[in-house]
Amino acid sequence: MNQGQTMKRKHRRHSEEFKREVLQYSTESSKSITQICKEFDISPALFYSWKKKLWGCATDARAVGESGSGAAPEASSAELADEVRRLRKELAKSQRREEILKKAALILGNDPHDDMS
Repeated sequence: MNQGQTMKRKHRRHSEEFKREVLQYSTESSKSITQICKEFDISPALFYSWKKKLWGCATDARAVGESGSGAAPEASSAELADEVRRLRKELAKSQRREEILKKAALILGNDPHDDMS
């Protein structure tokens, strides 16, 4: 590289559709934001920047009732429907885990109902 030249940093341009796809995926996936960012080859700072710009909040959408300003933002019916789907999926996953733990406790000779109310 010549002395007078500086290395230019290449900035990728992402479409609005791509940004919304990444944000939507983050609400439907059980993966961490870091994992999602690696998957889509973007930085977490860029992810949160898109989130703040497009959804009006910078915090993790999976943290229900939290927003960057401390007040709950108004959510569209589509966003609420997505959140309901995500929560139902999370509940089903928790219920499956509980059943597996109950079966494991029975196999090990512990009654899972002794400690539970």
